[in-house]
Amino acid sequence: MADASRRKVDSGILLHSGKNTAFSPQRVKYKPAFKREREETLLAGVDATCYKLLSQPIKSDAEETIIREKQKVKSENTLNMKESKPKTLYHVNTPYKIKKTKEPSKPILSYSQELEQFSFNTYKQRKDLLTKTIPKLAGSIELLVKKLSIGIGGMLYPQYKLYLSSTNELLIVATKIQNLKPKYLLSVEAENVREESSGYLGNLCSNLFGSFYNLHEEAEKGKERNALCLTYDFSLFKKKSARKFTVIIPKEKLYQTSSPNKADSTVDIITLHSKEPVWSDKLKAYTLDFKGKVTKPSNKNFILLRAISRGETEEESVIFGKVAADLYTLSVKWPLSVFQAFGLAIASVAYKVGCQ
Repeated sequence: MADASRRKVDSGILLHSGKNTAFSPQRVKYKPAFKREREETLLAGVDATCYKLLSQPIKSDAEETIIREKQKVKSENTLNMKESKPKTLYHVNTPYKIKKTKEPSKPILSYSQELEQFSFNTYKQRKDLLTKTIPKLAGSIELLVKKLSIGIGGMLYPQYKLYLSSTNELLIVATKIQNLKPKYLLSVEAENVREESSGYLGNLCSNLFGSFYNLHEEAEKGKERNALCLTYDFSLFKKKSARKFTVIIPKEKLYQTSSPNKADSTVDIITLHSKEPVWSDKLKAYTLDFKGKVTKPSNKNFILLRAISRGETEEESVIFGKVAADLYTLSVKWPLSVFQAFGLAIASVAYKVGCQ
């Protein structure tokens, strides 16, 4: 029977034990190899888990209580860490929320302080600063104008430079490019005074006699706006007459069109006029009170007044005068800009046929 119980069927060997064991090849079901491997893997995993559980020492109730307390403290610490960086801040003594405070911004500089840091700005920032109207609270801005006319070429095409008095910082450079109808180009680039340069501010144009000036400011690429108009009283045949002129400043942007002489009449304007000097029989000359800022006599010296309502004292907006050879002081305040004041200074120093 032992030999009969061991029989070979195909490629497998089936072992039977017992006396009444019957073998039937039709009832045997074989499992594929991959199923057998999977069952063996699962059994091995179960055995490992059971071994791990059985190998752990049995903990007492006191030890389990200590472990639970440690876990509780750990979870509380985690929550505190998350709450240490909240999106909103809380007052210590108040339960309500307040908005998160922003980081302190950079200090706001005054107009004079911005001019003192002029060299640290880009060309665009410089242009915006110089063409911006001086704030009322800024008071008076003290400047210096220097005329350079070295040699024959310098006499025909002089150059003007504007400096900040407090720091001697160069702000604007103007160069004459035409003589028949004088034209000056103004730029913040000292070495590149051209209309195509990135530092180009605008231009100052005059008629043949020097009795009318128009200051243009570059607003956009290919477009300009009238920043200032200046008109002198024509005094070619008058003797011992002081210079008189009127300045008109548009409040809003006035772009040039195909017909620049046709201005929009609806645009509000600001009118300023020169202070009339007083004739002194003792000095045999016209005199003005420049409050100690001007030290040299010259017919180019002037004080510009802002026209206001009747019954009120007119305010001085510009004081311009000679302090040395080819050196002039310029004091300007609201409602002009530094760019406009420099245009007035150039117009005053430039040679005029009918206004001397």
